[in-house]
Amino acid sequence: MGFNTFRGDNRTFAVILLAPAADRELRVLRHEQAWRAACAAITPLDLMTSADYARPITDVMPMGGLMNVDRTGDPGVSGIIAAGDAFCHTDPAFAYGLSFALVHARALGYAATEAPDVDAIVERYRADAGPEARERHALACATDAARSLRWRGEPLEIGRRDSCYPLFSFVGALAAAAHDDVVLRQTIRRIGLLDRTAVFDADDALHDRIEAILGRLAAPSSPGPAREELLDRLAGA
Repeated sequence: MGFNTFRGDNRTFAVILLAPAADRELRVLRHEQAWRAACAAITPLDLMTSADYARPITDVMPMGGLMNVDRTGDPGVSGIIAAGDAFCHTDPAFAYGLSFALVHARALGYAATEAPDVDAIVERYRADAGPEARERHALACATDAARSLRWRGEPLEIGRRDSCYPLFSFVGALAAAAHDDVVLRQTIRRIGLLDRTAVFDADDALHDRIEAILGRLAAPSSPGPAREELLDRLAGA
C-alpha cells in the first residue's frame, strides 16, 4: 500500500492511505480505529495524526470504485461540453481534478470567444483540451499499473529509465528532486501541468541526472511495517 499527504488552507492538511481495491483485508482501513492504527505505524503519519500535532476535522472518508476514464472523444450528443473530471478522470492520488477544471474552463472560454456557433465551440474546445487530457490519462494508467505490480511484490527497479519508466519518472524523480534544483523544477513542472509530459520524457540529460543521484542514494527503507505486522495491528484495533 502507500500514502499521500496534501496541504490545504488555514493550517489544514489531508492524510491519504492508498490500498489496492482487490485487497479485501485492507478494506478495514475505512474504519476510524483501523485507519488510526495504520497511521500510527507509518513515518511520518505517526506524527501528523498524533494529538500533539493536529486534531481531526472529519471522520475517515473512504473512496472506492475509482477509475481512470477518458471521455475526450465525441460525446455523440449535440451541444454537450464536458469539463474537469467529466472530460477526463484520473486517480485522485495525482490530484488533477481541480487543475483539470481550471484548464478546461480556460480552454472553453477561448473556444467560446473564437468559434462562431455551439458545434464549433465544442470542436475547438476538444481540440485544445483533449490532447493534454489524453496524455495525462495515459500517464495515470501507466503509473497505476506499475504501482499495482510493485505492491504485489514484483521486483520493479525505479533507479533507471530503462527499467520501469513510469515509476522512475514519478517515484524516482521525486526522490532525486530533494537533492537537485534542476530535477526539482522539471519534476514539479511535469506533475503540476506546467509542462506537457513530453518535455520531461524527452530530456535525456535530466534522466542522466536522476539516475546519477539515485545511484548515490542508499536504498530507501520502508516507512511502515511489513504486511503481516500491519494486519496484526489492524486486527488489534
